[in-house]
Parts: sequence; structure tokens; C-alpha cells
Amino acid sequence: MKRDMDLIRAILLEIEASDSDDYIRQIQIDGYSGEVINFHIHLMINAGLIDGESNYYATSTSFFHSCIIKNITWDGYDFLDACRDEGIWNDAKVKIKSEVSSVSFDVLKTVLATLGSKAVFAGLG
Repeated sequence: MKRDMDLIRAILLEIEASDSDDYIRQIQIDGYSGEVINFHIHLMINAGLIDGESNYYATSTSFFHSCIIKNITWDGYDFLDACRDEGIWNDAKVKIKSEVSSVSFDVLKTVLATLGSKAVFAGLG
């Protein structure tokens, strides 16, 4: 399964929008299966974007992935703030795809931060 940065962004936006202070147990995003969402939540926990628990269960015929989200971390909010603006997000994706087919998460964050900084400084002038 491939990492989908659009889905990671959507999950962070969904968590932030949640009115619940309790653990977030189920996230549904149009166009994505629960298995794909849970896989990405697992990646996000490992990357330190969210605090939570991720468990794998395997049977002889299938694989089940369970995730519980506790909250967004400081790093998660930093990434969310960098990619929240739809225009900056789309600009970053276009820039990355025009240069290379994919980039690391750190490079994506740098591109987003650079575009965000340019937008801020353009607004000051």
C-alpha cells in the first residue's frame, strides 16, 4: 500500500474538527476504505503526527488493523498548519510533481513551509 499525503492531510483535518475530547475511534473519509485509513493512521502514529494506539491482528485468512487516535501532536499541528490552506497545498503538490514523482515527508514539509513563508511575506508588502 502506498502512502497518500492527501489522505494524511484529510485525517488531520478530520481529527482537528472533531468535537469530542474522547479518543477518536472511527474516521470515515469518502473514497477510502477503513483498511486504508487505518494504515495511514498507523503511519501517522509512527511519524509522530498523532498520539494513539495501533494494533495488528492476523488470522489464518485475513489481516485486521485497529487504531485509536488520542490527539494531534505538536509536529502534527505544525504539518497541519503548513498544509491547511488549499491553495498552498495544491501548489506544493504541483511543484513536487513537476520536479519528481514523489518526495520524502521532510521535503514536503519544507516545500509547504517555503510556500507558506512566501505567502506571508507577499501579504506584508
